[in-house]
Amino acid sequence: MTQTRQHSILKGNDLKDTVSVKNLKFSCQLYSQQKHLDLSLDLKTSFLKAGLTDDLKYSINYAVLSRAVKEFESANENKHFTSFKNLGESLFKDVIFKQNSDHASLSIDDHQSSNSVQVKLHRSLNRNDNSITTQENSADTLKIRDLKLMTIIGVFTEERFTKQPVVLDITVHPNSKSSLWAAGPDMLVSQITKYIENSNFKTVEALVLNVCKLVYQTISGIEKCEVNVIKPDAIDYTDGVGVSVIRTKKEIEAEVEDVVAFDSSNVTVDKFFIPNLNSETVAVPQADDHKFHTVYLAFGSNVGNQLSFINGAIEALNEKNIKVLQTSSLYKSKPMYYLDQSDFINGCLKVETVLPPHDLLKELKDIEYNVFKRVKKFDNGPRSIDLDILFYDGLILNDPDLNIPHIRMLERSFVLLPLCEILPPTFIHPVTAEPVHDHLKQLVTGTRQVDPNVQTSIDLVNLVPLVDNSKEFRYIEM
Repeated sequence: MTQTRQHSILKGNDLKDTVSVKNLKFSCQLYSQQKHLDLSLDLKTSFLKAGLTDDLKYSINYAVLSRAVKEFESANENKHFTSFKNLGESLFKDVIFKQNSDHASLSIDDHQSSNSVQVKLHRSLNRNDNSITTQENSADTLKIRDLKLMTIIGVFTEERFTKQPVVLDITVHPNSKSSLWAAGPDMLVSQITKYIENSNFKTVEALVLNVCKLVYQTISGIEKCEVNVIKPDAIDYTDGVGVSVIRTKKEIEAEVEDVVAFDSSNVTVDKFFIPNLNSETVAVPQADDHKFHTVYLAFGSNVGNQLSFINGAIEALNEKNIKVLQTSSLYKSKPMYYLDQSDFINGCLKVETVLPPHDLLKELKDIEYNVFKRVKKFDNGPRSIDLDILFYDGLILNDPDLNIPHIRMLERSFVLLPLCEILPPTFIHPVTAEPVHDHLKQLVTGTRQVDPNVQTSIDLVNLVPLVDNSKEFRYIEM
């Protein structure tokens, strides 16, 4: 048996051995551009005889293989390869399968741009007719790696006002007729970049799934797609956190046209907007529903007899058929945002009402401005009484005049502490998907920081009111 035919009788489990060349530098004209690539080759063979005889002639000489690739490079320096697939198949035909192997893999890496592209091709040679075919159970892949983009993403208020970095890896399995080969990866990168930079998701889960749908929508002939996204700045003491999704063409074909589109006016850090794709939390109750809704309110006062204003507000709520079910303790807090004013007395209420959210807001404003004659000279300034909607059932609402849940509540100890007195420990924030009690813990333990220029201290003083005839609110500090 000649050495050049030795491998032809080695089948299946006999081909356990590999000769490799890693990151061989290679230049060529590809997609009408001069490309500087790295080629990695893995050729299957058997070391059965070479291992016994310690004789290289029974294996594949990687020096000869590397030289053959460079000779191919020189011979084709003026040739324009139309695709990664075209380049790869030329290398298989003219170089790789001239060696002592019938099964090989080729990796082509392009590192020229901010991201990198890696194409992996797997081929087998039938020496009876010299036909080259894709290996069984080894699909070709094209991977876009380290695509670094900026986008609005996250559930916390500060994340809605600042674009954050995300890093994506997208791996696709194009079939032989896929439009990706001729179009090249740049077109796909451009589409993904445009979509992500103009998106406004709360979760990376929604982002990766929609990018996956976009890939199938943009490119024909994709059999499988994997999208991985990492948020490098999300969690301290880590390099990043993220998620990945894998979908086959069959699994996702019914959803391909359902890529979430965003109104460009809402993709901005200049205003607070949080999307809601959950039909269970998006339906706004109407006045004719006549259903009772559980609502949590926050109150605050820092002028006059605060206890009188607070008690008066509770009475006014009940008179408007906004039934107060539960009240928290009272707490004294330092002012927030505008610091040059008196300390506040704060607390929370659990109420029940049939009023829709906007009608409820209207009644709260009536109590503030008509019943107690609040005068608002500027935002976050002194006030006789302030009433805010924190939660309304599990509703998520984004309107110019009303956001539910309240967008600033998670940075306010004077809201979270009294709220958690009347809120079950199992209550989940509808946006962050975390227990509200956990948010309080993060705030008081310093996991989440408050800028001292926003509030000098988050510490609260528990108050016990003293009931007397004084015109001022008197209390005992606990």
